[in-house]
Amino acid sequence: MAYKSASALFFITKKNLGDNLPRWSIIYSTKDIGRYIMIRGIDISNWQGEINFPRLAQTDVRLLYIKATEGTDYLDPRLDDYYDGARREGLKTAFYHYLLARTDEEARAEARYFAGALSGRRSDALFAVEPGNRRFFTSKESFSRVVGVFLEEAERLLGIGGMIYTDSYSARADYTGLTRFPLWVAQYGVAAPDTGEWSTWTGWQYTDKGRRLGIDGYVDEDYFRDSVEVTKLLPQNGGSDTRRRSSVVYYTVQSGDTLYAIARRFGVTVEELVKYNSIKDPDRIYPGQVLRIYTDAPRKELGAQSRYIVQRGDTLYDIAQNSGTDLNEILRANSIQDPNRIYPGQVVSIPRAGGYNTSRGLDSAYIVRPGDNLTRIANRLDVSVQRLVGKNNIANPDRIYVGQVLKY
Repeated sequence: MAYKSASALFFITKKNLGDNLPRWSIIYSTKDIGRYIMIRGIDISNWQGEINFPRLAQTDVRLLYIKATEGTDYLDPRLDDYYDGARREGLKTAFYHYLLARTDEEARAEARYFAGALSGRRSDALFAVEPGNRRFFTSKESFSRVVGVFLEEAERLLGIGGMIYTDSYSARADYTGLTRFPLWVAQYGVAAPDTGEWSTWTGWQYTDKGRRLGIDGYVDEDYFRDSVEVTKLLPQNGGSDTRRRSSVVYYTVQSGDTLYAIARRFGVTVEELVKYNSIKDPDRIYPGQVLRIYTDAPRKELGAQSRYIVQRGDTLYDIAQNSGTDLNEILRANSIQDPNRIYPGQVVSIPRAGGYNTSRGLDSAYIVRPGDNLTRIANRLDVSVQRLVGKNNIANPDRIYVGQVLKY
């Protein structure tokens, strides 16, 4: 055991108690006045790349939180691989969603999409939401309401509880009236995290620089109280309005097109096109109309490129994610010098994978996410902080914002 301060945590681990101890840590917290069984976990997304799950299963990691969805049209491309790999090795799984909604109705739509993506999977713990939409709101009251709407709708659809993932600063500054939902808080280098309005935490992400067998590079590591656990086979379809397919593309209708011809080209049905694009009359589409298409067809078979008309609130990152296209390909295809400057009504060409060579003198780009700082980004990208500062003319390295596009 180790003792640091009155608010310190006492750790009894498998390492110092012997191999007969299961994959748990027993934590005594003088702050919380109680004895808790803690589950060691990690949270993963496409960023982690390929994972060797047999090797990961040899560690003390017991629970994996897997990114499932973002917004209403992004499905993490490694969701299936991560879920299947974890279940084969007997690891527990749970899921999280990255929220972009600005209104109550958008929040409900994202909940339906999230639930649909999880259809028929087994969850061993509460689902989580990572709100990435704070910048859209002028008050924490309106922001918190939309987050709450998402959680309530997702709980209704999935039949399990949800919790909020956020950093310690946001837990104190950005949320109000949501303590009925458990908190998963990120704070590093402290004996115990700051929980803001919440009296305690259910999950604590204590580092973003974890190293685990089976994973190349850093991974977020977490402790979860055993109250996080559930065991449930999630409902088929989950009440979702979306069919799970491997990718989403945007197609601009050309002169002479029909829905039937477009459906055949992309390997989908006319009914899907009508449903996902709110088309009232299938016989009436027009040149220039942009259709959202969920498809299983390989991208190389989808043609050279299509066009997308920028909507209010769009970012190039959103467009790249939604179309399943690399951001750098879009920058090159459209000769865009400043990735942060696009405008509603602008027509953006969306190249298909392999259609453009992104290595010819073009800087790569990274989109700042909640909880990021330049040091964390530099470590993730394997570049120096000085390079990021110089490439992006950053006056104050301590001031970057969510959604900012950084060249590297």
